Amino acid sequence: MKRVLSTFMTMVILITLTACGTSEKSAVIPQEEYNTLNDKYLLYGTILAYTWSDAEELMPDFFPTYYALYFLHNGGTSSAEWENAMYMPQEDVEAMVQSHFDVSIDFLRSGSDYRPEKEAYEFYGIGSAAYTQVTSAEQNGTLLTIHYDMLNPVDELIAQGSVVIEINGENYKYVSNTTTQDPHNTGV
Repeated sequence: MKRVLSTFMTMVILITLTACGTSEKSAVIPQEEYNTLNDKYLLYGTILAYTWSDAEELMPDFFPTYYALYFLHNGGTSSAEWENAMYMPQEDVEAMVQSHFDVSIDFLRSGSDYRPEKEAYEFYGIGSAAYTQVTSAEQNGTLLTIHYDMLNPVDELIAQGSVVIEINGENYKYVSNTTTQDPHNTGV
């Protein structure tokens, strides 16, 4: 009986140790999916031009522009209609931005684009002509890491970086970004 109990306990310990030692392996994303990743997650380069581990380290004025680009890119208002639009409703901007970033409403409203008397964010335009290209990507559980190059309009490298995004079904949130500026081209 002692032998059976001893063998059983040894097996339990081995299984426990083996389970503790396993780690989730990253799945490399195939190159054929890079354009899709770029279009879905690297839409607004300004949030990628800075290193951050908390979205509130970015300027609050970046987020209304993120909203406008996201809205345009996903079949919302046409760019011609945005030209005439001066204000974006605070509820729309805040709900969408908070679905993709861990930021508070107070943080968003602290930006110079917020107009409390209109309960809206003022729209000034899109800005930077820099664009991104995915260079590699991997998924580890719910975390998607995308490595990218940021280029200027004449295809010169401005920066390289990695953005981490938490995926939850169809929903996602940006977790962090690390970027390294190219010393030869520092403008975004």
